[in-house]
Amino acid sequence: MTYLKEKWGRISMAGMSKRLNRTEWAIRQKALSMKLGAFVENGTYITLSQLWFILGHEHGISDKNKKFLITNRQMPCRKQQIGKRFVYVIEIDDFWKWAEKNKRILDFSKIEENILGAEPKWVKEQRKRDYNRPKGNRKWSPEEIEKLKFYVKRNYSFSEIAKLLHRTPLATMRKAQLLKLKKSKESYDTGPWSPEEIETLENLIKDGNSYEVILQTLNRSLSAIRRRLWIIHHTSSLEAVEKILKERKE
Repeated sequence: MTYLKEKWGRISMAGMSKRLNRTEWAIRQKALSMKLGAFVENGTYITLSQLWFILGHEHGISDKNKKFLITNRQMPCRKQQIGKRFVYVIEIDDFWKWAEKNKRILDFSKIEENILGAEPKWVKEQRKRDYNRPKGNRKWSPEEIEKLKFYVKRNYSFSEIAKLLHRTPLATMRKAQLLKLKKSKESYDTGPWSPEEIETLENLIKDGNSYEVILQTLNRSLSAIRRRLWIIHHTSSLEAVEKILKERKE
């Protein structure tokens, strides 16, 4: 097991699995019995490719996704030579700082607890929220489509339908549009906003929550929430509103 001790935390699990002809689960169990610590505990950084799988993706990272993370989202990666190749790597501490600012594009329920070593305190709560977040990318069953047609025909709002079908409001709206269904009137939430509702909305945004999480908390439609943000802050971008609220606090 000298190989495992030397390479643990330095090359991908897939690479070790192939080299040792063992399953990744078996390798983790052996590492646990050898008290080798978390997968990346022996090093301070991880490659972007390794991180991509840890974030819950089944396939390797594409150039398009690399550009999105590094250029568009300013993930603090650097190029480093490993063997004969130059690859993108990121320091674990830097990743957590970046992740806290980019909660909305990550699903922490897919990240194995402590796989990157000790986690910041906020991760536990965020993982719990993401476990409860409706998933919008699963295939629609014939029964779900019939229910969607039924609810839309009776003028349920998309946020109400999403809760009933355990889907995201955005996924529900897109499916209704594809099926050319009549949009719901969303008349139930045309009333005035209370100061408590606005305070709750702004606190959720300051905590880095997505629209899906906000919709689970407030009895308002997506369009109503966006309209309210535009009226108050002149933007419906959650990141822009979060920045405004934090600057106001300072």
